Amino acid sequence: METGLEYPTIHGVPVSYKDLYLPDSRLNPNQPRNYNNHHSVFPRRTYKKIGGLILLETFRNIETHIPHILLDTHELIHQEYDPPKMATWGQMMDEIERAKDAGEKLKEYKRGIYVCRSIGDEVLQQCIANYDYLKQRGQ
Repeated sequence: METGLEYPTIHGVPVSYKDLYLPDSRLNPNQPRNYNNHHSVFPRRTYKKIGGLILLETFRNIETHIPHILLDTHELIHQEYDPPKMATWGQMMDEIERAKDAGEKLKEYKRGIYVCRSIGDEVLQQCIANYDYLKQRGQ
């Protein structure tokens, strides 16, 4: 279902849901079952269609791109907004470098739970190699 209103971004990075001025949740914030995770960047179907590039995976899994939000707020976001346009490869690379420099983590879904890990030098080098490859191919 398309709403016609694209989720806002700044340089390819989605703005925080807190900056959307959504109405307050009606759910009790003290109940853990009232929360889930929202991937802010682009839907899983887009990611799967393009393929499992390390650059895409790393960008999509930056912890600040997957906020833990109340269920009714999550539902409202999907009702009000279409997914954001996918960032360019350069915007993804810039955001990954910024996140690494800021000490942000990757939030990955493993065996039914979210696990956070650092954006290490090896991951960064793989992203750079992936980015360089995509640039060479003119993508």
